[in-house]
Amino acid sequence: MTLNREAVLEALGRVVTRGIRLTALADDLGVRKHEYDHLRELLDGLVRDGVVTTVTGGAFALAPTGRAADRKRPTAPPPTAVQTRLPWGAPPAATRAAAPA
Repeated sequence: MTLNREAVLEALGRVVTRGIRLTALADDLGVRKHEYDHLRELLDGLVRDGVVTTVTGGAFALAPTGRAADRKRPTAPPPTAVQTRLPWGAPPAATRAAAPA
């Protein structure tokens, strides 16, 4: 099997746990021990690019934005409405300062 970025990303996309260790990823990809350095270099490059993240214990996982179907992926907060009046009816301080006295 050819070891490249796409193969590594595909294997990481199949992971159902929080992350996968280098040796387990190598087993999944069919990589032999003498190719571990190349796999580690690929993973380091993916981490630098922000596509892959390291999790506690030295495991690797797709970054939250790298997995579109991830339910736990952080999403942008909903837009908040700008409050034009204070709850007790007084106008905000910026409006009071601009009003003629």
